[in-house]
Amino acid sequence: MLMSSENSNNAIVIGAGFAGLLSARALAEHFDSVTIIEPDALPHQGPENRRALVQSPHHHVLLMRGRKILERFFPGLDDDLKAAGAPLVDYANDCQLVSPVGHMPRFPSGIQIRPCSRSLLDWTLLQHVGREPAINIKEGYRVSGLTWDDEQNRVSGV
Repeated sequence: MLMSSENSNNAIVIGAGFAGLLSARALAEHFDSVTIIEPDALPHQGPENRRALVQSPHHHVLLMRGRKILERFFPGLDDDLKAAGAPLVDYANDCQLVSPVGHMPRFPSGIQIRPCSRSLLDWTLLQHVGREPAINIKEGYRVSGLTWDDEQNRVSGV
């Protein structure tokens, strides 16, 4: 959703989950400011499971292409995940893969993945987003609706 004034061009992102944080980072390249509106309190001391993030206790894996894309948006993210204890593993060599025909053979593949918890991934992304000067996060605010600009035929705010 976009809001404009005479001096600036602003974007609003609803929610500070994985998609919201990535959206805000992408929008920051095209808008003067980006505001993320998040209804819940975000962790400030370290990774933690959040009520709104139902997948946070589940094991997650950053696949090779995803790691590269995230690293482009957030330089140093991969090093931060490593420092927090998320190992880099060879997908076909270090993981036991099972298919309908049974266990797959292990072999060095060069496909490097980084397993981690969802709460660690979100926490690390949140730290990087927090360093972006154009992005502001408003915690404890719930969006109740969108405002519409009939003249421009678009959403004009929340």
